[in-house]
Amino acid sequence: MKRKTSSLREEDLSLAGRELRIVEKLAQSIVRKQEVRRVMQRLAEELVRFGFRATVVTELDQRRGGFRILGVAPQTRVLRLVSKVLNIRLDRYVFPFRPQQNDVLRTLVKGRTWIGRDMGEIVRPTLSPRLARTVQKLLGIRSIYNSPLMSEGKIVGSVIVGTDAYSFSQREQSFLKTITHHAALIIHQALLLSENLRKTEQYRLLGTVDRHILEEKQLAKVLSAVVENIQTIIPCDLAGIYLYDPKEKVLVPTVTSKQSRFSRKLAEFTIPWGKGILGSVARTRKAVIVNNAQKDPRSIYPGREKPSLEHLLCVPLITAGDMVGIMNVARFHDEPFMEGDLEIARPFGEKSALAIGNARLLQALGDSEKKFRRLFEESKDAIYISTPQGKLLDINNAAVVLFGFQTREEMLKVDIGRDLYVNPADRKALVRDLEKFGFLKDVELRLKKKDGTRILVYAMITVIRDATGRVTAFQGILRDVTKQKEGERLLHESEEKYRSLVEDSLVGVYILQEGRFVFVNRRFAEMFGYSVTDLVRKRIAPDSLVHPEDRWTAWASLLQRVSGEGKGVQLSFRGMRKNGEMLEIELYGTASVYLGSPAVIGTVLDRTQEHRQQKEISDWRRRYELIIASSGQIVYEYDITTGRILWSGSIERVLGYSLAEIRGDIDEWESLIHPDDRGAALRDLDQAMKTMAPYDVEYRYRRKDGRKSWRSGFAHRS
Repeated sequence: MKRKTSSLREEDLSLAGRELRIVEKLAQSIVRKQEVRRVMQRLAEELVRFGFRATVVTELDQRRGGFRILGVAPQTRVLRLVSKVLNIRLDRYVFPFRPQQNDVLRTLVKGRTWIGRDMGEIVRPTLSPRLARTVQKLLGIRSIYNSPLMSEGKIVGSVIVGTDAYSFSQREQSFLKTITHHAALIIHQALLLSENLRKTEQYRLLGTVDRHILEEKQLAKVLSAVVENIQTIIPCDLAGIYLYDPKEKVLVPTVTSKQSRFSRKLAEFTIPWGKGILGSVARTRKAVIVNNAQKDPRSIYPGREKPSLEHLLCVPLITAGDMVGIMNVARFHDEPFMEGDLEIARPFGEKSALAIGNARLLQALGDSEKKFRRLFEESKDAIYISTPQGKLLDINNAAVVLFGFQTREEMLKVDIGRDLYVNPADRKALVRDLEKFGFLKDVELRLKKKDGTRILVYAMITVIRDATGRVTAFQGILRDVTKQKEGERLLHESEEKYRSLVEDSLVGVYILQEGRFVFVNRRFAEMFGYSVTDLVRKRIAPDSLVHPEDRWTAWASLLQRVSGEGKGVQLSFRGMRKNGEMLEIELYGTASVYLGSPAVIGTVLDRTQEHRQQKEISDWRRRYELIIASSGQIVYEYDITTGRILWSGSIERVLGYSLAEIRGDIDEWESLIHPDDRGAALRDLDQAMKTMAPYDVEYRYRRKDGRKSWRSGFAHRS
């Protein structure tokens, strides 16, 4: 009896030692961070050597949604039996993780161990329970221990152990509990290591994309790098980027990863805004995972090219608040996308949006530079950029022409202060002002051309500083005002001459605006007995210069006619001097513009003396005609150049004709002379015209009633 007890004790010690060695190996694997599949395969083999009939160690693959085999023992026999009976390759097969359809899985998810005798309960409904029982029988398994591998409260795998006993002893269960705990730690460590490696690779690839964004100016190459890197870190069959065309309101495929026949079709397939899964993502601006997208009613495809299976991951590309495109990742095999894939894809989407935003900025910058260069080159004003020391860095063609150089290259060689300034000291003063104020506008500079010709320019100059505030360059615009200044000088001289002419004129000059005089010369003021100040500054009304009976005829009529006819007007009216003396005025006026407003400009003549002389002449003429008429004589005036004759005197009394019946020409005068006397009268007239001597002749006239009347004629030159 003592010998039997001693034997059992030795057996227990041996078993405990074997258990300890297995646990130590697992612990060493954790510390050494060995490859998880190799460790799990060794664990499965150790458990079989320990005395169990079969062992399977699995890992829950969240990406593929099921358990994949990490270790199996006895390997050859189990794999052969499963392949023969269940018609699957156990080392490649993924057992679907569907707790809602399997009681065993529901137990494992809760972190509890399942112990039973029917392998069919483990594999249903994916595999045939009957065939599973066949494999169980062939392996000689009577009882099954299925324990979950838990990490942070979540299932990450399982350990399935089969024994030929009808149950597992308490010692075996305790041992397997310890083993599963260490196995879970190893898988957890492997998951952490895999996640770290994946993160490291993700950051490396994102860094590669960043370098492309910084170094590559072509958007297509940057997006190609994004697509290439995304498919490296997220296994997929197709990756691409669609850019949004806001004008056509469509998503245009821009970059695709693989050139299969289907991808080539997609590369020509534009997607309308809001249509299809991609169009819906563009509209909602939300990233999505759509597994089994071929069944989604939103899906659209080119022609009849519909895949039998499609999983999609779509990320909107948003920059500066604008939706600019969609990043699309697709799988055409049974490996659905997980949330982790989406988290990986988001940063790449952000990088893509950043690249698109940068490309737009670069394009806008390029367009701006082109516009600036076009304005720079086509400007009529001279534009330059120079160093503070006086070295030209850039100039436009107008500057070359302004300074009389042949080429741009020739002018870039000059020293500004020495070669372009009349006085080089002027530039030194200009530089001091620029450094002090940073900007100068409408500065008048005295410069010179290549041939020494002096020019006058207006300059607007800006200081360019670096990040430290140091002045690095000057940028300026020069406008040649030489001719303008010369024109202003000539205009000033002309204005002075005109002003002198107007002020000293013997004719009155006025400018009438808004019903008052805004300018009169001295002669105008003297004419009406006022001073210039009285008429302009004291605003003497124009009507006060007109006789009350003629006021409507004068200024009001002038303003009305000028504004209506738009041309010069001449008026005559009676004026009134300040002392009440009446004047005879002749006024000229025309519409014009004075100081930017409509005005009437004109002259005024004092015709008072002329009117008096005319009156005196008229009075004397009337007296003369009365004397002639009372003497019974005829007086006529013969205009040699026109042949006209002006009759006066007692015409009707002498000839019997009224004045209205006389035509008044030389032919009529000849017809009135008696035929016998006509020849002598005409000869005497011709002789008098040739010699310009007095004409004295006697001849007979023929009266209207036919009677003859003797008359003596006397004429002299006038």
